[in-house]
Amino acid sequence: MNNRYTHKCFVVLVSALLSVLVFSGCRGQKSTKPPIHLVLNMDNQEKFRAFGENTFYPDGRAMRPLIPGTVPRGHLNLNEAYYNGIIDSVFVNNPVKITPAIMTHGQDRFAIYCTVCHGALGDGNSIMKQKGFTPSPSYTDPRILGMKDGQIFDVITRGVRTMPAMSSQVPVADRWAIVAYVRALQKSGNASLQDVPPDKQGQLK
Repeated sequence: MNNRYTHKCFVVLVSALLSVLVFSGCRGQKSTKPPIHLVLNMDNQEKFRAFGENTFYPDGRAMRPLIPGTVPRGHLNLNEAYYNGIIDSVFVNNPVKITPAIMTHGQDRFAIYCTVCHGALGDGNSIMKQKGFTPSPSYTDPRILGMKDGQIFDVITRGVRTMPAMSSQVPVADRWAIVAYVRALQKSGNASLQDVPPDKQGQLK
């Protein structure tokens, strides 16, 4: 019994010493070969980038369309008036409470996304017009004055004629803020002296 135990301990000790010698001999050596990867853990697998090619599918696209009836996480969008600007085929009024902060934000977003085509005053006198492109209509045009807030929101979202859709660039909240600022531009473009507070009218004469 003691001999067997002694022999077993001897084998374990020799194995340990050999392991130490083998691994110590690898220190400081360089190799162009990749390290041995015993447990892969799915670390090395084929990857496809968005808009890349994947010949596995008949259409060759790596990025797959949504399955019909599914909703992406965070995009349930139950508030139809807020997210679509329309309910039962009727355009809605601006569902956002208009505050000075909303107006300031709308002015800022308008300056970034809209002035290049519509001009700073919304009159179509923009850099695009000066470069020879088809000018945008003025916001004081009776047709645009007659639009509901939801219709202006829809135009920003989906585009119309030469105007591209802006939904991928301008978030929903920003679109409604822009709509509010467009209404302010329309109001200022059609304002009369009577629309100015009495204590400020003297400054305009």
